[in-house]
Amino acid sequence: MGCGASEVSNSLSQNPQYTVTPLSSSSTLNQQPNSNRLRKRDHRIDTNEIIQNFLLIWLDENIDESSDDHLNSIEQLRRTINTIEIFHDTNECIDYMSQVQNEKSLLIISGALCESVVPRIHDTIQLHSIYVFCQKQEKYEEWAKNWSKVKGIFTEITSVCDAVRQSARQCDQDDIGITGVSSLNQIEPSFMYTQLLKEIILEIDFDEQKEIKNLVEQNIMMATIPTLQENNLESIYLIWLDAVVDQSQENIDAQQQIRSIINHLKTFQNIQDCEKYINQISKDDRILLIVSGQLGQEIVPRIHHNRQIFSIYVYCMNKAKNEEWAKHFPKIKGIITELNDLLNQIQLDHFKRIENKVDEPFIINISKFNNNYNNNIIDKSTKELNGEFLYSQLLMDCLLRMKSNLTDKNEFINLCKKFYENNSKELNLIKEFEKNYSSNQVLWWYTRDSFIYRLLNKALRIQNIDLLFVFRFIIYDIEKQLKLYQCSSSIRVYRGQLMSIDELNQLKNSIGEYISINSFLSTSLNRQQAIKFLNEYNFSHNLQKILFEIDANPYINNLKSFANISSKSFYSNEQEILFMFGSIFRLINIKQDNNGIWIIQMILSNHNNENLKILYDNIKNEYIDINNEISLLSFGNILYQMGKYDLAEKYFQRLLKDLSNNHDDISKCYYSLGWSR
Repeated sequence: MGCGASEVSNSLSQNPQYTVTPLSSSSTLNQQPNSNRLRKRDHRIDTNEIIQNFLLIWLDENIDESSDDHLNSIEQLRRTINTIEIFHDTNECIDYMSQVQNEKSLLIISGALCESVVPRIHDTIQLHSIYVFCQKQEKYEEWAKNWSKVKGIFTEITSVCDAVRQSARQCDQDDIGITGVSSLNQIEPSFMYTQLLKEIILEIDFDEQKEIKNLVEQNIMMATIPTLQENNLESIYLIWLDAVVDQSQENIDAQQQIRSIINHLKTFQNIQDCEKYINQISKDDRILLIVSGQLGQEIVPRIHHNRQIFSIYVYCMNKAKNEEWAKHFPKIKGIITELNDLLNQIQLDHFKRIENKVDEPFIINISKFNNNYNNNIIDKSTKELNGEFLYSQLLMDCLLRMKSNLTDKNEFINLCKKFYENNSKELNLIKEFEKNYSSNQVLWWYTRDSFIYRLLNKALRIQNIDLLFVFRFIIYDIEKQLKLYQCSSSIRVYRGQLMSIDELNQLKNSIGEYISINSFLSTSLNRQQAIKFLNEYNFSHNLQKILFEIDANPYINNLKSFANISSKSFYSNEQEILFMFGSIFRLINIKQDNNGIWIIQMILSNHNNENLKILYDNIKNEYIDINNEISLLSFGNILYQMGKYDLAEKYFQRLLKDLSNNHDDISKCYYSLGWSR
């Protein structure tokens, strides 16, 4: 995207689930546009890729709608924007904009009109971005600095179209878990075990796919309806604390509308229950809190420091009374007295979070290794290892080896429908997925801000077995696409991130180590874009700005796939490089630049090392048979060695169910089952 273009407009537009319908029609902004007029003016085409609930308004007194340039521009824009409105008259345009309710607007305006019109419409909630099209760029640049929604001054129509069409990429692709290891000269078996087990899984005899398929089905059944209803499969929580939160129809209606923005909503009427619930939520999740003025004065000082709290809204009747105490707590984003204002503020702040996403969890586990290698090291490491990453790798490698079918997709869709059963906007996306998904569209769906991206990333982070199993066809399709579009030359990419001081210090103490990332890693070829995301985010004082600078050479053997997915992404032309989960990076250096940003330099690496080979051979001798295959029984034993006793027991139970009474593995399975309990 051009530097002046909207960094979030198409992101919002291509996600209609975020539109909030105001509760009343007390102002002109809340009136419905005249439907006949819309039908008369709009330029529409029927395609599944066009944005819904988003419109483009073009105001120019001298525009020639019959010119080739104009027609070509409209044709380009029609590929992206659902509705395009052309106006010659200022008052008619402003009147139309004031009536828009359920759509977000982008405005292209001539230089001749911008100075008189922009001040009149700039603060309209539905107006998201403004693009000035003129002959003399320098004439309006200084003026534009005073209007935050003006995203660029353009002299070429092609640049205007590019800016409008350019989608804002979510910079931080959600939750990323990291496991670090020391240099290979002092390598710990736990890290090697992680990488080696990925290779072991690929040796599984998939004549046993029926057994694994049955195991998958068993795990799917364990994702019961009560579990889905009680647990949040996404990372964002919305908590509303008010003594009368559930006692008025207005509040109940508002709760339904808020769920179109943030799916997981929990209401409380007393402080004790609310605080207990907040403290039970992982620090790697994020909480948005709505609280009354009276209860806010008591609970905010007690929970403000919690890492998971990222935004607080005080919804009260007396704004002045609550402003004094609230000013001491920077996470309070507003003191609000009107319900519609509350909904709009939550919506706008959520849009900003979609744009930046640099405060999403970045989980780091640094392992300090035993320097001495001996025969007992495998047994020791598997019980003491930071097994979360290893566990993730084991699951992923199994999933990638399993063929999927239509039943898999149906199981996934049914689970998603159940989780989002009270969210009509998300259900519409699920229906769209059910109707249109194909494997070559997987990157388009993954990069879209939808249920797939949110559920998969949290499932990877917390290693939700049941959800990952039903996601396996998505994961398989992503890997296939990354291999197909693998980068063919060396590249340098960037990723902006906010991290705590403790997380940064862990990395500072790990220079020279190998960092393994157990989820998909999204990066950009555009350094300035990554920095821009960091600079635009209003973060708390205890968070540090981080810019990861990664060099990747595709000619190194045994690397995980990485690809430029711009042409396949939901957000085109973004120069996005996506790395496969399990990629290994060597941490080279950490330094702070003159702007206070910490630059973390890493190199994409493989795990070819003599120490690794020794450990791999030991594991191979223990678990792999003479045919170089691994059985489901051995897989369960590996999980047991990792300390994943409950999961190992599931595999053993499944295997017992499927084995014949005279099978050679029956006694071994009972023996292993006894140890796992």
